[in-house]
Amino acid sequence: TRTGITAKPTCIEHRELPWCRASLDDLAFDQFGVPFFQAEYKAPNWQAHELALTGVVPPHYFVQVQWGMFISGLKMAHYVSFNDGKKIATDQHLAVVAVERDESCQQDLLEKATRFWSEVTARRKSR
Repeated sequence: TRTGITAKPTCIEHRELPWCRASLDDLAFDQFGVPFFQAEYKAPNWQAHELALTGVVPPHYFVQVQWGMFISGLKMAHYVSFNDGKKIATDQHLAVVAVERDESCQQDLLEKATRFWSEVTARRKSR
């Protein structure tokens, strides 16, 4: 609330592909119901946190953020990393990384998710 933005954990689905869903740690909507802010929060080990301190999102979290942006339609999200371990200096316990939309990654994720969902629906029909 320091920024005046009220965001909350939200489960969303894609407008055109309702089987594509995501659970976002934070999503804020404008007065018209259009999403404008998205964040993913993690408390990872010190190695993953050190990556975030250099502006890099660990790969396994990067795809999660990209999937969320694909579903929300946003062009940017924030990856927020917190680690208060002894290996991390006090002034570096928090790292915020702006993540831009990666169309190639999102297309790859969609192709893989589509194959997976096709298998799920085929198995349901065969029962």
